[in-house]
Amino acid sequence: MFYRLKKQSAIIVYIKTSRLRVGHRTMTDNEFKARIHAACKGFRKMPNPPLSRCMWWKSECGRPVGSHSVSRACLDQLQHEGHVVHFRADIDPSSRQADIVSESIGINKASVFPGFCAFHDHRIFREIDAPLVDITQHHCDLLVFRSICREAYTKYKVASFNLAQGMVEEHPTPHGIQTMDMICCFVDLMAQKVGMEDELENNHSKHHHFAIRFRHAPIVASSATFCPQISFDGVVLTGGLEWLTVTILPTQFGGVAVLSWTQSQTSRTTRLLDSLLRVKSDWVSDVLLRYVIDNSENAFYSLVWWNGLPAEKKNEFVQRYKKTLLSPHTEMRNPYATLGTPLVDWEVTQMEPVK
Repeated sequence: MFYRLKKQSAIIVYIKTSRLRVGHRTMTDNEFKARIHAACKGFRKMPNPPLSRCMWWKSECGRPVGSHSVSRACLDQLQHEGHVVHFRADIDPSSRQADIVSESIGINKASVFPGFCAFHDHRIFREIDAPLVDITQHHCDLLVFRSICREAYTKYKVASFNLAQGMVEEHPTPHGIQTMDMICCFVDLMAQKVGMEDELENNHSKHHHFAIRFRHAPIVASSATFCPQISFDGVVLTGGLEWLTVTILPTQFGGVAVLSWTQSQTSRTTRLLDSLLRVKSDWVSDVLLRYVIDNSENAFYSLVWWNGLPAEKKNEFVQRYKKTLLSPHTEMRNPYATLGTPLVDWEVTQMEPVK
């Protein structure tokens, strides 16, 4: 217990002094220097967050194992000869350049991160690691909790890499701004994680969930937590930092996409959900697929589906990942237009809040 409170205290203090809000005006050089100095100093002083032990801080336990952030049962529905397709950024530190590559990855490694010890990984997530025959409030809470932990870990790794490579300079550079964003988002996500531990332990959810059920299994399994920047009708979303978790999974009843957010963070999500409800039903799955591409590198695709795509469609995928993972997708014009023929149609059977 002392360990958890010690970490929680460090995180909360840092958030109060250094938290970054999305959508602020452009900072001056002096403001940037002051903020990045404070952020990096606080980040380096934090007591070894989340890498050294199980991320369930309610108990004292050992080092984490490889935890699937996307259920192995869902990946199994997409695999061919034990593999799925994943897109990742290929970074060259010497030139500070990056590209997007597609790769075939084994389902034993896909989506794995060092999150939880073997005991808690099984005890906490066993309900969502089995093939889903329904989707409940508790299932959705577990999906959010695991996604938050994985996203916090990823942001910590990116910020640590940038600092270790000397990619953060005192004047406002893209790498410096990105690193400061990552640090501030990391500590905010860790605070969300601590809050969700209490929610799960007390069975008192503070999250809203909206589910889109599909008749057919999606060709992707994905889980991501992020601050939404743009709505489905192309409007840039503004305001404070708000976290949205988007999950798409194949299930025993076909498939499901779930949008999840906290009760206290509704401004961006309300606007986003309103725009989704105006999308024509036969375009919903296609629009959600593009939204996954734009916001989640933690997405894994059917190998059979990918191999069957024409070369020009594969190139469209890669180019979209380049535009969205390597540069702000808010710069794209009309990113969710419903023109022509949808790339996928999993046939929506139901769209409603999860209760």
